[in-house]
Amino acid sequence: MRPKTVLRIVERALAAIGVAAIGYCGLILIEARWFQYQEKQSLLKALPAAPPPALPAVNQPKPELRFEEGSPLGLLEIPRLNLSTMVLEGTEASVLRRGAGHVEGTAFPWGTGNSAIAGHRDTIFRPLRHIHAKDEIVVTTLRGKFRYQVDWTKIVDPHQTEVLRPGTKQALTLITCYPFYYIGNAPKRFIVHAVRLAG
Repeated sequence: MRPKTVLRIVERALAAIGVAAIGYCGLILIEARWFQYQEKQSLLKALPAAPPPALPAVNQPKPELRFEEGSPLGLLEIPRLNLSTMVLEGTEASVLRRGAGHVEGTAFPWGTGNSAIAGHRDTIFRPLRHIHAKDEIVVTTLRGKFRYQVDWTKIVDPHQTEVLRPGTKQALTLITCYPFYYIGNAPKRFIVHAVRLAG
């Protein structure tokens, strides 16, 4: 076989692989957007019928809530950044491919303590590169709408898990990889910390 023929075959094979890879990535993005659309519509339809959260009886222990991996918990929005994403339970790859994920073991948005939510820097949480202190974050769930205000951002190493500490205040921590434009596995984490607003 001539060298030119071999080169042509290799070029065509590489082109086919490239087209297949782009097509696969496109399908993942389309599937994620469709999932987001369906879940947002389901949440919005359910909101008017949702009863107000029941107050626990005095001295009665609160039951521990558990949600299946990938279950929708609510809608997270940052109006100034035009960011809107469903929050699902868990942080497995299959969950983060579809939306933001609630970090297991942290408080739920309607609870007391630090609620941590993670998302990919190149999809759902890409707008976080433009977030500022005092930006508003809104989390809408069937248990109510909760408003937060950003008080600080920080870049940390992946092992610095103190940002997930429970705390005694109602807080929200958003986590994504950093730098935003890094190719491959990013070495740092970008943290957004917000506190719940009254009312």
